[in-house]
Amino acid sequence: MKLRFTGLLIVAALALSGLYFWVERKDDILTNHNSSNHEGNETIGADKAWRETVLKFHTDAETRLRGPEGWLTVVGLTWLKPGDNTIGSDPKNAVVLPATAPKFLGVISFAKPDENSKSQMKLLTIDGIRIDGVPAAKIGQIVELKDDDPGAGNTEAKPSKIEVGSVTFFLIKRKNGTGVRMRDQNSEARQKFAGRHWFEPDPHFVIEAEWVPFDNPKPFMVPDVIGNINEEKSPGYARFEIEGQKFELHPTTEDDTLFFVFRDATAGKETYGAARFLNTPLPKNNRLTLDFNRAVNPPCAFTHYATCPLPVPENVMKIAVRAGELKPPGSDH
Repeated sequence: MKLRFTGLLIVAALALSGLYFWVERKDDILTNHNSSNHEGNETIGADKAWRETVLKFHTDAETRLRGPEGWLTVVGLTWLKPGDNTIGSDPKNAVVLPATAPKFLGVISFAKPDENSKSQMKLLTIDGIRIDGVPAAKIGQIVELKDDDPGAGNTEAKPSKIEVGSVTFFLIKRKNGTGVRMRDQNSEARQKFAGRHWFEPDPHFVIEAEWVPFDNPKPFMVPDVIGNINEEKSPGYARFEIEGQKFELHPTTEDDTLFFVFRDATAGKETYGAARFLNTPLPKNNRLTLDFNRAVNPPCAFTHYATCPLPVPENVMKIAVRAGELKPPGSDH
C-alpha cells in the first residue's frame, strides 16, 4: 500500500512539472512551431515559383521553334560555287528552291572568298518577290546579297532576305564557304511537329558554380557538325561538382549571356546525341548558376540544314544529366 501511494505521488509530481514546463515555455514552443511551418511554406512556395519559371521557359522555347523563323521552317542549304549559280524551283538550277517558288528566279554571282567583290543576284522574274521587305522593281534588277558574317559593311550580321510567297532565302558564311539557306513557312516539319519533350524539372540540377575568368579571352578550337574546326574565344570557365564529381565547362559569349555546348551520359539515349546547349546570365562576383533544366537541343536536332557546334573535350560530362530537353520523338541519334 505504501509503495502504491509513493508511486502516485511520483506520477503527480511529474504531471505538475510537465504542466509547469508548458506554462513557462508555451510561447517559445508555439513560436518555434509556427516559424518552422512558415519556413516550410516559404520553401514550398519558392520551389513552386522556380518550377513555374522553368515550365514557362520550356513553353517559350517551343513557341520560338514553331515560329515563322524557327528551325522547323529551314528546308535547304546549298553551298555556292565561284561564278554564276542559277536559283529557282526547277531541278536544273544550281540552287533548288521549294516547289512553290518560281522555276527560274535569278542568277547569283558569287566571288571567290579571296576576292573583294560582293555577291549579287540578277532577277529573272519579279512576281511576288520582295528584297528585305521591298517589292522587286524590274526584271534584270541587280540585288546585292549580304551574308550573315559580321564583317565590313554588315556589322549587325543581318543577311539580305529574298522572299517569294512562303519561301525565304539568304546567304550564310561559314569556314567551308558561303551557302544559300532556305526557309518555308509551310514546311512539312513545321506542320507535323509533335512538340518538344522535357525531363520533369529537378532542382538537383540547379548548380551554383564557381566562375574562373581568364585575364584575356582564351582561344580554343570548336568542331561543328559539317566538319569545320572553328576558332572561338572563351572568357573563362565554370567549376562545380555534381554527385561528388568535379567538372569544368568552357563557354563562349552570346549577346549578354554565356553559351555552353555540352554532352553528358544521356546523349544518344534519352537526349540528343551530338550535344545540348545552355545559356546562362553573366557571372556575378565570380559565381554562376547553371540550371540544366533549361538545357535545349541544338538546331540540328530539328533540321538537317543547320551548322551546329559540337562540345570541346572539356565539356563532355561523364555523368547523366537528366534535366532539360529530351531528344525529339523519332530521332535516331
